[in-house]
Amino acid sequence: MSYIRQKKVIYSKESNPAAQLIPDSYTEITGSKTELISLNASTKFIYRFCFQIGLNSSASKWFVHIKLQKSTDNFVSHSYDIPGANYNVASDSNTATDHLYRLNTAFFVIDNLLGTNHVRLVCRAYSNSLKPSLHESNWYDGQFDPKIFDPSLIVFEV
Repeated sequence: MSYIRQKKVIYSKESNPAAQLIPDSYTEITGSKTELISLNASTKFIYRFCFQIGLNSSASKWFVHIKLQKSTDNFVSHSYDIPGANYNVASDSNTATDHLYRLNTAFFVIDNLLGTNHVRLVCRAYSNSLKPSLHESNWYDGQFDPKIFDPSLIVFEV
């Protein structure tokens, strides 16, 4: 016997977000938050969030830590880090003309969620003197020409 089960799919795109300067304390990444409802703890979700991260010229390498959090009260009073759902991003050089901009895709498999949960990405810089910017590039195609990158979120049940 076979049956078709409807699976949950969430897609959102943040249009024309403001640039975010990332300090050395955890900050929610604009466009990364969504609500997941699971009736079964064995349900797995794929979480994929694409955004731009960059830093204008710097004489030092910069590092950013990114992690996925969950909450049952929409982050009003409680937030919990999802085990294993974190990573670091670093610049690849340390010259004064390093205008580094890169697309970054967070990709995680989330399991053991039951009921209604909210999930979001948060990030922090390792130094408050080197604050990367999200969603905006000041240098486009080799010249000063600010551009906004619209981050997108896709979450689907497997």
